[in-house]
Amino acid sequence: MRTSICFLLLFIFSGMTSSYPYQDHKPILVIGGSLGNGSTPFNDGLTSPLMGASVGQGSYLSIGDALIRSPLYNGFVINEAEAGGTTIARHSCRYSLYGNVCGEGKFSSYSTQLKRAIARVTPVTGGAINADFVVITPPNDCLHSDSQGIPEIQAVYCAEADWEALADRLIAVGQEALAMGLKPVYLAYPEESGVDLELFASTSGLIWTISSADYIKMRETVHGRIAHDLPAALISNGWGDFHHIGDGIHPDIRSSRLAARQILLDIGYIPFGGTQW
Repeated sequence: MRTSICFLLLFIFSGMTSSYPYQDHKPILVIGGSLGNGSTPFNDGLTSPLMGASVGQGSYLSIGDALIRSPLYNGFVINEAEAGGTTIARHSCRYSLYGNVCGEGKFSSYSTQLKRAIARVTPVTGGAINADFVVITPPNDCLHSDSQGIPEIQAVYCAEADWEALADRLIAVGQEALAMGLKPVYLAYPEESGVDLELFASTSGLIWTISSADYIKMRETVHGRIAHDLPAALISNGWGDFHHIGDGIHPDIRSSRLAARQILLDIGYIPFGGTQW
């Protein structure tokens, strides 16, 4: 009798799973910085920038994880983002850790992250990529003094030309995605009113961080350039009432879940107006 009940329950739950309307979507690829993935990369053995640290010592919900957790999406995520990541490949050069040199640990460029993500969903024998979208989360470029791949005490604040160059690099990786048949989905920078850059500056241990005025200008430059120069891409802005986890810049659980929901809406993986949580 107990065996029959177990088989009946297994049949019922199997039927519920197979009828879930979104399970057949292709995996979503994710690249970027800590908004995409809260963990820094390990390069070889235990060699890692920032000693392998993760945001919130692991108590943090990144967008990559929020997409998987979403009760509205029973799909898959291939996450090649790196906490601390920039559009350029670079070593970590945090003065408080390494002095006036750079450490051995390094971050991959967005282009390399994209190639890795594509490799994950391409048959070894060749064939079609098993993905339609790549979510590109905001990079650390220009946000702080350990984002340029040079000793931190030598790094200087970004200016307008640097923001334009950043936009160029983000557009280039979007063009690379389009050439591979993927639609790039750029996660917007949170609005300045939601982040606390002064708090971030005081708690991060960095020599300098971007000012609020420059953050606004950089955000406008990057978003404007992507919208104008890459109309085939999407810019997803679902942060809403952004709240951070106490460090000034990383979203709390609700903020990440709302942003993930908006991404799923924007790419059509859940119907418009899908259930709130």
